Amino acid sequence: MDALASSLDFSRKGVQEAHVLVKPYIHRTPVITSSTLDEIASSPQSVESLAATEWAGKKAAKPVIRLFFKCENLQKIGAFKARGAFHALERLRSDPEIAASLAQKGVVTHSSGNHAQALAFAARTHGIPAHIVMPTISTPSKIAGTKGYGANVVFSGSTAPEREAVAQEIIERTGAIFIPPYDHPAS
Repeated sequence: MDALASSLDFSRKGVQEAHVLVKPYIHRTPVITSSTLDEIASSPQSVESLAATEWAGKKAAKPVIRLFFKCENLQKIGAFKARGAFHALERLRSDPEIAASLAQKGVVTHSSGNHAQALAFAARTHGIPAHIVMPTISTPSKIAGTKGYGANVVFSGSTAPEREAVAQEIIERTGAIFIPPYDHPAS
């Protein structure tokens, strides 16, 4: 059973509630713009560039495009993954049955870097053991960062099936709860 999957709300209200959960643990990162990139993105195609296309001879569109950049590189651990890791742990901690075993059994994931560091950081913040499966080809700085947050780093092969198999072994041995590294609504 996926301990994180129950009753996630993807409405505006649900996103706002998720933010309330993670707000104490994350940075408020800026949104910046670039007039130069806006100008480039808004430049219409030339007549010549449309010549060999289905739009040949037609008037080029003149879009007005504004780009916004959310600077999650300034987030804790240097990536947006901190938001997901804290959200996943806060959801688990809110369930009394699960929360009671977290401090002993911990959490586990597989990741080559950002999610690894984010979950290790979030787990350390709450005094929860973290078992992180990392491919042997992971960047040394990501490995060091993950270990620096106190995680038990276990190495695996680089393919998803190899990483998942090692994570499953840890789950069977420790009872740790799996926190998916991607494609999961809670993380």
